[in-house]
Amino acid sequence: MRAARGFTVIEMLIVVAVLAILATLATPDLRRFIIESRVRSSAMEFMGDLYYARSAAIRLNTVVTVQGTGGGTDWSNGWLVTCTTPAAACAAPLRTHGAIEGVVINAGVASFAYAMDGRLDGLAGQTMFVTPGPNPSQDVHMRCVNIDMSGRPAITVDRDTDSTNGC
Repeated sequence: MRAARGFTVIEMLIVVAVLAILATLATPDLRRFIIESRVRSSAMEFMGDLYYARSAAIRLNTVVTVQGTGGGTDWSNGWLVTCTTPAAACAAPLRTHGAIEGVVINAGVASFAYAMDGRLDGLAGQTMFVTPGPNPSQDVHMRCVNIDMSGRPAITVDRDTDSTNGC
C-alpha cells in the first residue's frame, strides 16, 4: 500500500491562519512606508521645480515666479512656475504641477520670485513644510524644503516626527 501524499485540510487551515496573522502585523508598516514615500517624493518634486525656476531665471534673464495655485500659503493644490518677459518664452506657464493626494505643503508666502541672477528676489530665504495630511501620522517624518538667499533649495528631514517644531 502507498502512503497518501499531500496536505490535510487541518494543515492548510493552520498555514492560512499563520499567513493572516503575519499579514496583519505587516500592514501598519506598509501604510507608514506609503505615506513616508508620498511625503519624500512630493518634497523632491517641489525641489526639482525650484531648481527649474532658478535655472530658467538665469537662462531667460528674467524674473521667474513660483506660486501656489490654491491661493494663500497652502500649496497643496499645486503650483505654477511663470515669467513675464520675453513674451515668446513666457506666453504660458513654464511648468504646472497639480495637487498631490495625501500631502500638505505649507509656506509662509503665497509666491516668491527668482531674480535674473538666480537669487530669491527680495526675500530672506523661505521654508516650505511638506507633511502627511490631512490627518498627519505621528510616526512619519516631515520634510522641509529650505531656500537660502542664493536661491538654492535643500531638503531637511524632521527626525523627531514632531511637525510643530519644524525641521
